[in-house]
Amino acid sequence: MPVYFFIRIIQVGFKSLRLHKLRSMLTMLGMIIGVWAVISLVAIGEGASHDAQEAIKSLGAKNVIIRSVKPPSMRAQMHGNWESFFRRWMAVYGLKRQDAVQIEKTVPGVKRVLPMLTKRMNAVHGAREVDCQLIGTFPYYPEFTQAEMVVGQFLNEEEENSKV
Repeated sequence: MPVYFFIRIIQVGFKSLRLHKLRSMLTMLGMIIGVWAVISLVAIGEGASHDAQEAIKSLGAKNVIIRSVKPPSMRAQMHGNWESFFRRWMAVYGLKRQDAVQIEKTVPGVKRVLPMLTKRMNAVHGAREVDCQLIGTFPYYPEFTQAEMVVGQFLNEEEENSKV
């Protein structure tokens, strides 16, 4: 194709832009708003991603959680008195404090171990009853997990040693 053909296409394009000014302005405005919207959404997505990554870091991205799972044979024995079964089960099954000490001593890269026992219970005060989660652990739990107490206080080392 001759060069004149391309020059003529460009001339017709500019003539069309001059003759249809409003249409040209609206088209430009649409493109500007579209590009702005895409850039804004990408920025919002990046910000949300950054916030999520920071939240994960604050939870302890380097923390590894090891949970003991009840064997199927013990699940069948759970009928009847739950509390007495739970006491027997805790006496023979699950990770113990010695296991945590052994993990801390023998696994390379482990800086600190935080043993925990969690249990769902109902807290009763007068006529009020609230479902809550009890966590039995060590005094360094708040610094380990970056947990903040809304009401009340964590047990400190002195209270831990006094076995109140």
